[in-house]
Amino acid sequence: KIFINHPDPWPKRRHHKKRLFNAAFLDSLAYVLKKGGEVKVATDHKEYADWIIKHFKQDNRWQALHEGYSTMVPGENHIVTYFETIKRKEGFEPIFMSFRKVL
Repeated sequence: KIFINHPDPWPKRRHHKKRLFNAAFLDSLAYVLKKGGEVKVATDHKEYADWIIKHFKQDNRWQALHEGYSTMVPGENHIVTYFETIKRKEGFEPIFMSFRKVL
């Protein structure tokens, strides 16, 4: 499993090219994970969560473990980061996503 907690969303459109999740990064994830391996992602930025889901859906090597995303259940072995604690105090709820490598 690979856990990615709160990657920088680079919210400005002109900065989207700097986002972690893109086709090349999914290639890297697929390279290091065996078939059946999982990627667990947490973010508190809804638009970035939609971006992440879109990229995984466009790549047939990946299957979402649940439709869309969840704000309720972080999943097993979730590590609460310092950033997550601060953002929760500010009223932001994390969004959790899980994907499995199928090819």
